[in-house]
Amino acid sequence: MQTKEKNFEKDLEIEIEEKFKDLLDLAHRYSALYRKEKDRFPYRLNVIKELHDDENAHSRILVRLLQYKENCEYTWLLSFVNRLNDLCDGETNIEVARPIIDTEHPTGNGRIDGLVIEDGKYAIIIENKIWYAGDQNEQIDRYVKYVNKQRRVPNENIYVVYLTLNGCKVVSDDSLSKETKSILGNRFIPMSFQYDILPWLENDVLPNCKLKERCLETALYQYIDYLKGLFGQLDYQKQAQKNALNQILKEMDIPENYTEIRKKYKDVQALATALENRVNELGKLATDKFQQLSREYFCDDLGWCDNNQIKYDSGFYQIFRKQWTGINGLSPHLEWGISYTSLFESTTLKLVLHIEGDSVKKDKCRNILLEKAKGNNIEYLRKYSTTTYFIKEYSLNGKKFATMSDEEQRGFLHGIYGSAEIKQIIELMDETIAEMKSHHCG
Repeated sequence: MQTKEKNFEKDLEIEIEEKFKDLLDLAHRYSALYRKEKDRFPYRLNVIKELHDDENAHSRILVRLLQYKENCEYTWLLSFVNRLNDLCDGETNIEVARPIIDTEHPTGNGRIDGLVIEDGKYAIIIENKIWYAGDQNEQIDRYVKYVNKQRRVPNENIYVVYLTLNGCKVVSDDSLSKETKSILGNRFIPMSFQYDILPWLENDVLPNCKLKERCLETALYQYIDYLKGLFGQLDYQKQAQKNALNQILKEMDIPENYTEIRKKYKDVQALATALENRVNELGKLATDKFQQLSREYFCDDLGWCDNNQIKYDSGFYQIFRKQWTGINGLSPHLEWGISYTSLFESTTLKLVLHIEGDSVKKDKCRNILLEKAKGNNIEYLRKYSTTTYFIKEYSLNGKKFATMSDEEQRGFLHGIYGSAEIKQIIELMDETIAEMKSHHCG
């Protein structure tokens, strides 16, 4: 009996492998045909696509649209609020009068991607995850507490928009606790660029853009074109898809009917799931090794801790020094901006020094640090943005981290952590935080 079961399992395994091989051949053939078909269409240029947008860029565009006023009325904000009303299954208690509409809004303990607020009345918190950025610990909790405690907005008038690419990413329990979820109820509103923002732009915003506002209209066309291209919805993309698929169906002798195509679709989904699981397994192995070697370097110093948020196509790995804590609302740390993809495909990895938190304390910390760096003639410590004061891309000498040997990986990371520049940064941050504590900045 056991022999028969083993033989059956082996035969099934072979059958699955053969099925997946056919599907992979099909996918490669389709991709080649699709690229060929796309090349037949006129040359296209989208400025937003060429500027390599990040999540902050999308937040800025959305916030600028919500700031639009016509005859002293926030036309598109009101339209956006109407959409929120439909999505949260009830009347929104939002009466727009004199809103503050802000991007990268500082809270003293993080920054809100987009915020629409009237103190004491209502708040719309927009958390933008278009590129699958990892959820920070207690991120949504902290933002809700900020608008409730510091901006005096009643809990029942707080709305959180969790904005993703296509609705596939869901908020983590670490970011949104059960308590906060209970407070928000249906005012925690998952939205996506594909199924919410794009239709809103096409159906509500663009039709109500005055023709005399040429720059605004052009910007809207470009952004809509960009998003539609992202989701394969442009006319030339759909035609190229149709042409390539027709050729594939003909070549593979697949009948053009719902049932047969549905079967093939389910097979492709099964393959996609298997490949996704394998990618995540391999990615986690590389991530765990990165974390292990980082902890190995700092293991003799109990003053260090880390935060591993390395994900598929985005993420970060943060390194905290306990000597830098103790000042409420201030969070200096070293941070790698890395993902599974960068660990397997990039020949350089970037390390930064971030000083985040309360704007007053953060500015004081920055000023002390940069003054000390200036006194030591350290050129690589300077202000790059409101939170970043050191940036360096480290070369892997043409290799990829995930495919390097253990010794090569260890040599790469330990060499950076032990370099003169990182040691100087740590030393100067130690001195800076000690000075702030001596001045009772905590």
